[in-house]
Amino acid sequence: MNVAKLAYTLIVIIAIGYILAVGKAILLPFVMALVVWFLIKAVRDFVAKIHIGKKQFPLWIQTTLVTIFIFGVISIVFNLLRANITNMIIVLPGYESNIEQLLKDINQRFELIDIDIRSVLAEYRGGAEISNFMKSLIISSKDLISKIFLVVLYVVFLLAEEKFFSKKIKEIFFAKEDYSRFSELLSKLNTSINHYLLIKTAVNLVIAVLSFVILRLFGVDFAFFWAFVIFLLNYIPTIGSFIATIFLSIAIVLQTGEFETVLWVILLQTTVQTIMVNIVEPKLMGSKLNVSIVVIILALVYWSTIWGVIGAVLCIPMTIIIIKVLSLFESTKGIAILLSERGSID
Repeated sequence: MNVAKLAYTLIVIIAIGYILAVGKAILLPFVMALVVWFLIKAVRDFVAKIHIGKKQFPLWIQTTLVTIFIFGVISIVFNLLRANITNMIIVLPGYESNIEQLLKDINQRFELIDIDIRSVLAEYRGGAEISNFMKSLIISSKDLISKIFLVVLYVVFLLAEEKFFSKKIKEIFFAKEDYSRFSELLSKLNTSINHYLLIKTAVNLVIAVLSFVILRLFGVDFAFFWAFVIFLLNYIPTIGSFIATIFLSIAIVLQTGEFETVLWVILLQTTVQTIMVNIVEPKLMGSKLNVSIVVIILALVYWSTIWGVIGAVLCIPMTIIIIKVLSLFESTKGIAILLSERGSID
């Protein structure tokens, strides 16, 4: 690769990064819609395997049933989250008194070594309210909910247009070989993303349900909200489950002002996370992901920097798309191989 070509490549990469950052408000809902669309396709492919006698459901019935089901679930989740967030805003000021009492108890225990814990914590938090992180989390959740309508609108148009995608792509390519090659890429891309989204969503759903049961058993407020946060954060590779556990621990301390409940919940929650993420998920996922762990971490940092939490959630699907696209061209196929886990592009 000569210097001019390298400079051109770097300019293109910087330009794309700038467009992604500046166009966040427009691009992010559309990318979320693409993920939902892929999820609908994955579930639809699963439904297609169901036969009545020797016949299977027509494609339009499969799409309609799956779309109604997924949007129905989204609607129920939306209403439950809205109710939980409204109640959280009402009771949040009361959590401050629990924290003050907790700090007072801790401070009394440290009097023997002459350390004022309350002063130390006040210095590190810069005079901010202890529950500020909770308020930020609520605001982020409300912002996510506000994007749902636009995402749903995009998904509807994608479903309406998908039957024409193949024809449009065929018209773009004049050479039959180019069309076949691109169609093969789209098929592999579709399989990889569908496989990842279906399994990851199923695993996260099981974790969220078990977490909800655990939280209800220990009387934790807004169990549904925290189960949803756990479900969402588990899409973030490597650190998602850790962040979810931290948020949950602080929330329980804010509510109860005691550590015993926190320890029990963390123990049970960590057990569930370990079994599902480290044992069950790898067996179900297999080797089809084919993305280097180093690349996953770098992608997590990059996408979370430009698109925040949602970028972190979407980092793996976006990385899969990038690798598949790079593998399409001979000039960039080497980069795709470098980003892969096994050193080959299937």
